[in-house]
Amino acid sequence: MILKLKEKKNIIDKISKKTKLSLSIILANYNYINVNKIYQLRKKARKKKTIINVVKNKLFKIAIKNTKFSCIAEKLKGPTIIAFSMKHPGSGPKIFRKFSKKNKKFKITYAVFEEKILNKKEIKNLAKMPTKKEAIKKIAILLKEITIIKFLRTLSYIIKIKKNKI
Repeated sequence: MILKLKEKKNIIDKISKKTKLSLSIILANYNYINVNKIYQLRKKARKKKTIINVVKNKLFKIAIKNTKFSCIAEKLKGPTIIAFSMKHPGSGPKIFRKFSKKNKKFKITYAVFEEKILNKKEIKNLAKMPTKKEAIKKIAILLKEITIIKFLRTLSYIIKIKKNKI
């Protein structure tokens, strides 16, 4: 499909707006993945406040020029699908990693976070980063365990004191 100049400018504007709001991006080669699977991937991504787009590399390069993601411009090759993480920087990588485990032909190529291209290990760590809600839940559980342990220690100390007095 041949795009007219007006359509190209519209695409560039939309991508530019997304890059300004995005915390991180992740790119993958989606060659040999059918449309239904890509649709399901987009559906899951929307629930996690992540936007997925397929854009021509040339248009994407123009859109990210002079942004925090411009470092990735030279690396773009082949068919590329892009996930923009809007609320949590690890949401896009988490979704893509999970999808790539089920679809072996889906290859994660690059990710950018804080103006830096991430390697595979850093992408994995970013995907494992807990959300604010998950972190609060973990802290609450930890505090609960700490208070229970302190309570048990206090009880055992009281029992020891009583045994020694008798």
